[in-house]
Amino acid sequence: MSTVAHKLAQARHQGEILKEKIKKNRALKNDTTLQSAAAQVEPIERLPIKARRTLEGHVAKLYSLCWATDSRSLVSASQDGKLIVWDAPNESKTAIMPLRSNWVMACAFSPNRRYVACGGLDNTVSIYDQHSNEVQISAPCRELHGHRGYISSLCFVDNKRYTHSLSLTP
Repeated sequence: MSTVAHKLAQARHQGEILKEKIKKNRALKNDTTLQSAAAQVEPIERLPIKARRTLEGHVAKLYSLCWATDSRSLVSASQDGKLIVWDAPNESKTAIMPLRSNWVMACAFSPNRRYVACGGLDNTVSIYDQHSNEVQISAPCRELHGHRGYISSLCFVDNKRYTHSLSLTP
């Protein structure tokens, strides 16, 4: 056997040894993956989720809902063209607002729960003052136009946390 052939055989043998070392290292690393760690943890018992209250009032798909800071009031916006404010523990409606568009995608409470806002595919944010004495509120107190696209999310800013605020008084 020539020296070149002998060196080539040794190089192939060393290559095979290195391949085996690489395989072993990869196997060790694979043992520390999230899957292998999760397989070693005992599963926790899942508790069944059950409905506490069922609030009935919308007649179409519900697109958005938002809890108020009091953890009692809830606002929901539906494709039926209504925005409903709920007293969730009592399962009662405290305010109902007809929307200009059925395609509402977002709703929110102001921090003091006086105002409720909604918006959607009509590119307009409608703000309602829900502290009137009537359950049926006929029109928004403000409408914010000018968005070039639809409204997919809404949030009021807490005046106590920020110095700049929007005045909603007429």
